[in-house]
Amino acid sequence: MQRKLGNPEDFARNLQILTGSKRLTAAEAARTITAWWHDLARKGYARTKQTVTDRQNLEALLAQHISERWYRRVMREGVSRGDKRTFRWIEAMAGFFKVRYEDFWREDLTAISINTEARLLSSMK
Repeated sequence: MQRKLGNPEDFARNLQILTGSKRLTAAEAARTITAWWHDLARKGYARTKQTVTDRQNLEALLAQHISERWYRRVMREGVSRGDKRTFRWIEAMAGFFKVRYEDFWREDLTAISINTEARLLSSMK
C-alpha cells in the first residue's frame, strides 16, 4: 500500500541540499547511509538477547541497501508516494542527516537545518 507524502520537488531539493552539506555525491551518499544504517542495526542486535529470529532479521536487513540509481533518481525527481521499502530508506536517510522523516517535504528545511547547526556550533564553544 502506498501513501501520499508531499511535494516531490521539495523532497528532491532538500535531499540535494542535505547531500551537498555532507560533501557527498549521490553514489557516496547511498553507500554511506547504507553502511550507517547497517552499523546501527548491528549495534542494536548486539544489545538484544540475540535470538535466532533476531539474527535472521539482522541478516535480512544487512542484505538490503540503498541503490545508487534509486538515490540519484530521488535526488532528481523526489518522492511523492511511498511503500514499505521507500519508507525504510527515507527513515535511514532522515537518521543519517539528523532530520525527521517528514522534514524532507518541508519548504523551509534549509532554514531549520542552518539554525540547528548554528545552535550546535555555539554550544560547542
